[in-house]
Amino acid sequence: MNSATINNQGTISALYSNALKLDPAAGGFTNTGTLNAATGGLLQLGNGTFTNTGGTISAATGSEIELLSGAKIIGGCCGTMPEHLRMMREALETRP
Repeated sequence: MNSATINNQGTISALYSNALKLDPAAGGFTNTGTLNAATGGLLQLGNGTFTNTGGTISAATGSEIELLSGAKIIGGCCGTMPEHLRMMREALETRP
């Protein structure tokens, strides 16, 4: 049984197209730091709960974050300014 809890207070970066998969399962994942995808990287958030209060999850242009089956993000916030909403709409419109 996987029950380890992961606590990120620094930076975890997915920098390559080969996925960096974070899969906390039953233990959960607490992020008060930064999770990001950059330079064309792919960050996959897998089965489990990601508590993101006080943390940041971001993807640079040309990079991607995927929420896999069973992934749940709690806390944090999204940008709500017009440019953030435009980028979210564009990202959702291009998803298969």
